[in-house]
Amino acid sequence: MTKFEMVAMLTSDHQVILRELASYTTFLAGALSSTAVPTFCELLFGCMLSADGFVTQALLTIDFHCVWSSYHHWLSQGKWQWKNLARHLIRLVCSKAPENQPVVLGLDDWVIERFSDKAPACRTHHQHSKKRNRPTYIWGQCWVSLAIIFERAADEVFTAIPVISFPTPASGNTSKLKIAVAMLRVVRNEVKDRVLRLLTDCWYMNWTLIKPALEMNIEVVGQIPSNRALYALPPAPTVKKRGRPKKYGIKMTTEQVKKLPGNCSAPPHKSGIF
Repeated sequence: MTKFEMVAMLTSDHQVILRELASYTTFLAGALSSTAVPTFCELLFGCMLSADGFVTQALLTIDFHCVWSSYHHWLSQGKWQWKNLARHLIRLVCSKAPENQPVVLGLDDWVIERFSDKAPACRTHHQHSKKRNRPTYIWGQCWVSLAIIFERAADEVFTAIPVISFPTPASGNTSKLKIAVAMLRVVRNEVKDRVLRLLTDCWYMNWTLIKPALEMNIEVVGQIPSNRALYALPPAPTVKKRGRPKKYGIKMTTEQVKKLPGNCSAPPHKSGIF
């Protein structure tokens, strides 16, 4: 069967999918150099066909042309900027979001189990999922991921597309909150004219994340734990004193929190997630 006969057998839906896929791949390849594009396309299509995401599984799915170790060398030591690729991906995915609705971002972290002691950014993590026949603490990499959430209007199903991920280091002062704030800044710099809405779990509902997000005009939606303390703003200093100014005011009680003014709005969708 020739190439033209195969194209003729494709339906209109298949042709639309291939056309969109070629357009997306060309746009993402614009972030790389001409020498890095072939390797990038091989790994990209290998990951899509394997549906696993690991380099080894991606190479086993395709008919690769380079040496096995050259793909790992390209990922770890190749002369290409992964940040430019992430910016292109953010602009591409955000362009597909409805213009009359906010761009909904999902933030969460997850652990990839590893067996090697030499794997980068590996340390012991607590298994919060509490899976059966699994230890309480596992050895692996903790990744913080930021995704864009879409709703399928036909079947009312939500899909999250990760646009940027970063591992938490095994040592140092860089926490998951700082990584999340840095990723939000990248998205805000790439999407300046859209309304952004962040959806996250109770662990990230912290002033370290909420304050920078509000300063970037990003709406934050999440549940606050019951044991989280709420403080009033510190009073304005009337007399100049020595030392660092106060960061917190008085600790508010439950009755004072209930009296705070609130601003409630209806969800944008009939079956929204908020």
